[in-house]
Amino acid sequence: MGDHIGRLSGVESFHKRRGLQTISASTVQLYRDRAHSLLTRYIRRPGAIPLVDDATSIHEDERIDPVDFVRWLIRMKPDISSSTWRSYKAAIAFYLYDSTHPSARAAAAILDGVSADDGEAAASEGVKGTKFFRLEDYNKLLKFCLDRGRGVGADNMFHFARAAIRTGMRPSEWATCDLRTCPNPDAPYGRNVWLFVCNAKASNGRANGLVRVLDLSPLSRIDIEPIRFTMALFQRQAPKEGTEPTIRRLRQAINHIGAATGMSAKYSPYSFRHQAIANWKTIYSPVEVAALAGHSVPETATEHYGRKRDGWTGKGTGGIMIRPSRVDVERIMSRIRSDNPAPFMRPDGSLAVVPEDMPTPQ
Repeated sequence: MGDHIGRLSGVESFHKRRGLQTISASTVQLYRDRAHSLLTRYIRRPGAIPLVDDATSIHEDERIDPVDFVRWLIRMKPDISSSTWRSYKAAIAFYLYDSTHPSARAAAAILDGVSADDGEAAASEGVKGTKFFRLEDYNKLLKFCLDRGRGVGADNMFHFARAAIRTGMRPSEWATCDLRTCPNPDAPYGRNVWLFVCNAKASNGRANGLVRVLDLSPLSRIDIEPIRFTMALFQRQAPKEGTEPTIRRLRQAINHIGAATGMSAKYSPYSFRHQAIANWKTIYSPVEVAALAGHSVPETATEHYGRKRDGWTGKGTGGIMIRPSRVDVERIMSRIRSDNPAPFMRPDGSLAVVPEDMPTPQ
């Protein structure tokens, strides 16, 4: 990785992306020293590649894989204090965002995703909770809402659950999305349906652009209805109170239903996103999963979200699978080295491709 940590351009770029106006020389040096120390520890770990003769050139050693380095750093997290972790993360994020290594962006995306998905931040998103939603518990939730639920709260929970498991959206993203339909006799049900979602984590290059587009065309009118309902719910409440109170009420409803029905795990509104991604992993390639989730690189979903083995496919989940849009898939493909086929491989062994006749969002 190129030794760019102390360059003024890198300092300005890093802090501009985070909305900071100034940075002191002492902070720059602190970032440099801490990054150098961690990289040295990484190279000196048991079984690692030999340390270069000149320790000051450690940042220029191309044998260092930034993704592997970040994974090594994350494995340290349970053994250090939260304040130490934050200082390590800040120094290495500073380092990666100014690196010219081809894998630095992927490593930065992995590092960026750690705190939120570990429940250290984004509490208003309802991130804390299980990174899956068992099908049996999902069915318990729907049945409770239909048979025993009372009032608006049960109705909102029923529709949100059905919408979230299909779209995999972050809870707050419902307030700024838009649904569009256009006739197409060759499409399923004779129309294309596009859901335009403003990516909630579009800063610092973490998202695949400002907006992602989900192709809902394979869904029936009945399956799309809860998506319309949930959009209306959040967009009606957001101008009056923001998104946090709505998310909090959904979280409380999940907790209540879980206790009443004996669910096997503790879930949150964000658990539906994890489960949707786990479901996608059973049929789509890492590139396609990243496009659906709004991630800039496939590694984010691979490292931090629902696991393929927890996917529901094959367990009676008809009517929940959506498709990524062509523009989002192509944007991610352009960032990945073509000589590495792994991100393009689907579970069935086929390669992800973008067919020429794949519909383009309108």
